[in-house]
Amino acid sequence: MPADVLAFGQIGFYESLVLLMVFFVVFVIPSAIALVLMIYAVRSKKKIQILEEKLKMTSEETKKVESIVKD
Repeated sequence: MPADVLAFGQIGFYESLVLLMVFFVVFVIPSAIALVLMIYAVRSKKKIQILEEKLKMTSEETKKVESIVKD
């Protein structure tokens, strides 16, 4: 097989489609999945922080009520 047949200038339409699909499967789809998972992790972390702040506020309020009841 001559070397110029193996050069990228000589590949056909279907071979280029196969290479494009391989590129998407190997690079684009995993990076998109990773991006979605990172966004989900950041959002859930923010929700956890908000819930912790609310819990801290309620624990402070219960301490105030306990001190009032003790008096």
